[in-house]
Amino acid sequence: MPKDEVLAALENPNNHAIEVLLGSVLRPRLDQEGWEDIIILQHLDQDAPNLTAWNDLFTRVLAALADPTILIEKAKQSLNGVAVSRFNDALDDLVAELLAAIYLAESGHTGISFVPEGGLVTADIESEFEDSPCFTEVKNLRDPRSLSIVAFKRWHRNRATQPDKFAFRADLLDLDDPLVDLTPDQEASVIKLVDDLPNKTIPSEFIHYLPGGRKVMVRVANGSPVMLRHGGGPFLVGPVAERARRSLLLKILEPARKALAQLYRPEVPEGARHLLFLRWKVPEDIGAIGEVESVRAPVHEQVKQLFQTFFPKFAIVIAHTHQDPKDAPKAEWD
Repeated sequence: MPKDEVLAALENPNNHAIEVLLGSVLRPRLDQEGWEDIIILQHLDQDAPNLTAWNDLFTRVLAALADPTILIEKAKQSLNGVAVSRFNDALDDLVAELLAAIYLAESGHTGISFVPEGGLVTADIESEFEDSPCFTEVKNLRDPRSLSIVAFKRWHRNRATQPDKFAFRADLLDLDDPLVDLTPDQEASVIKLVDDLPNKTIPSEFIHYLPGGRKVMVRVANGSPVMLRHGGGPFLVGPVAERARRSLLLKILEPARKALAQLYRPEVPEGARHLLFLRWKVPEDIGAIGEVESVRAPVHEQVKQLFQTFFPKFAIVIAHTHQDPKDAPKAEWD
């Protein structure tokens, strides 16, 4: 990943929106050790198709805001000073807020602006909707550092830095991955597994054991340089969806508690609307079996009913990563 290629990509007119919003944040990162792990820099280096999505996102949110210059300052506040190891997570949290701003614009809100830090009102976004002020708190429901997540992250990093060495297909088969956080020893074992893949005979299959008794079967073969994860078949749809509903509900509870405390501070104007915008990253297995709405809808309905019982003028939106913000369900106020 030569730095000059990344800089050239930033200066490419096709990436103007990235340059406007993040150029001043990304350039200094190129002088820091480990910058190759930053996903958006990987995309710039590879001229990846993802660049179109980045530029579209930034262009849309800049158009949605009452004062776009506020967003540039917000990006600096959110990302400057963050360690390289935390940059991707911090950028992902910022993306959730950008998607929320686009959602508000698509839903008919006006005067959309990010709330300045350090004030008495600590919600993320303020806007106007149907002649009432609205305050929105955004929560990014994070993925656990699971076996799949760690393996894919390392694969993409290695593909970016050593494309000739990782020019084969890798399939994760029969993996023991309950989508929960790995221990540090397990995470190190997964990273070593991915780093060692070029040393395996191609084609071949083997089992890799992690500390704690977990394992994964891996197949390496000639073909397109991708990593794929293989899950259960259709007979597991019911149990998989039920587990996903419980998992989503548990993910929501703690962020929702914090959000409600911010949305209902005494400093929030009386009569204002309060919106909790949740960005849900759809688990791979749920997306593969087409059960996204059967998971999201019942959880949304139950959480909405519970919170609206105790919190006036409240609405919740669960937007997921398989949809454009304009297609997310509209907020239903009590």
